[in-house]
Formats: sequence, structure tokens, C-alpha cells
Amino acid sequence: MHTVLPMGLIGCLLAVAGAVLAAAPITLVEDGKPAATIVIADDPAAIPIGKGAAKGKPPTVAYAADELQRFIEKATGARLEILPAAKAPATGTLLLVGRSALSEQHKLAPPTRPEGLRIAAFPRGVAILGEVKPAGVG
Repeated sequence: MHTVLPMGLIGCLLAVAGAVLAAAPITLVEDGKPAATIVIADDPAAIPIGKGAAKGKPPTVAYAADELQRFIEKATGARLEILPAAKAPATGTLLLVGRSALSEQHKLAPPTRPEGLRIAAFPRGVAILGEVKPAGVG
């Protein structure tokens, strides 16, 4: 399979985030209002994603961010904003989806294997980083 299933990604985030951040919990939604921002690359279409990109499919990172936003809204009623890294707020909790200037600034490395997934905590939140190039695609 050459795409990361966003619901699996979300499940991994929720399952692992608790363990990773046990000493420092983060708040995504408080009193029914957004308390975090989803951040993607400034140009998610520029991130290489393998053969599917040429066929007009949406960039995997943008799709995953949309699914994460939708899932959180269904679960809580609050819609987290999705912003490019250049417009991310200077303060507050961030959910980084995919590689961006912010993930690099915080030295959050993506997985090194094809179709891998890494969830990492950093001082302002959680990053979900994937290597979305399918195995066997150059």
C-alpha cells in the first residue's frame, strides 16, 4: 500500500501521544474551543509522494491534516485551524503534520524507511512525520 491511512495516523497519534507526553500533557480542545493548531509545510505539494502525485491526487500531507482536523471536530465539536508553517502562531500548542520548516527547526526527523511513521513530542506539541514515498519507488 502506498498511502498512509489518515485514521490509522490519527489513532497512532492518540495512542502514542499519551505515552510520549505522559509528563507533559497537551490540550487540543478546551471547553469546546480549539486549543491547538495543525501545521503543515508551506507548500505541501512540493513534498515528494511518489507516483500518485502525478495523477491529480491531493498531497498526502494536506489530506492527512484534513482528516486529522475532521476527526478532532467529530470527537469534540471544535475545528482546529490548519496553517502553513510560515503562518503558525508564535505561541500555543502545535500538531505538526509532515515535514516543514518547524519540524526542521525542532530537529524532528522523518522516518528513514519507505512508508514509515514517526510520532515525536517537542516543546510545543506533537509531530506526525511519515515517509510517504512507496517502497520500491525511486
